Amino acid sequence: MNASLCHRALAALLSYPGSELIAHAGELRAVFAADKRLGSAERIALDTLIAHLLETDLLELQGEYVDTFDRGRAASLNLFEHVHGDSRERGQAMVDLLAMYRQHELDLAVADLPDYLPVYLEFVSLLDEKEGRTQLLDVEHLLERIGATLTYRASPYAAVFEALLALTGERQPQRRLRKAAGTAVEEDRTPEAIDAAWVDEPVDFLGACAPTAGKQEQPIRFERRTA
Repeated sequence: MNASLCHRALAALLSYPGSELIAHAGELRAVFAADKRLGSAERIALDTLIAHLLETDLLELQGEYVDTFDRGRAASLNLFEHVHGDSRERGQAMVDLLAMYRQHELDLAVADLPDYLPVYLEFVSLLDEKEGRTQLLDVEHLLERIGATLTYRASPYAAVFEALLALTGERQPQRRLRKAAGTAVEEDRTPEAIDAAWVDEPVDFLGACAPTAGKQEQPIRFERRTA
């Protein structure tokens, strides 16, 4: 089993849903079933998410995606949103992240921002297994933060974050996210309060942040740089 396939499949599940994602749902299931790093609980949760994607009208899925990831910062898929929000340091952070991609002789070939999590997972998929795990560990605290928010909100997308934590070596990702969801949310349980609870305390990832990216239906690709 090619370890990179799992990262790529998880990136696909986190991307804005289009007809191509639905068409390849069976292949995604096969990838997760074959990856021994995922436990039965993670596979079941991912299968539940895929079933939801297959059973729901595409326009409804797209609206759900926007409601899940674009209504506040707590579940944003732009990693730098969880660092310093919309502060001006985000520009340099973007430059630094693109430089890291280019150090691996990769150029981003779509319009998504470089800190958009599906893009980052595509990058990880191009690394060897050891280096890929190191890159996931660098953002582990952010994966927990987003995953805990989705767990609290009972979103099926929490399954992706359980799987990502499993790929870092976490043995009980569901329990970890449930615990984080239970301790991080304040008495006021509105989505706005959840966002406020999450962003009060900045965290670090390459030193800054980024704004929310627009959604793209085309697949994410990196291109090898040529001399």
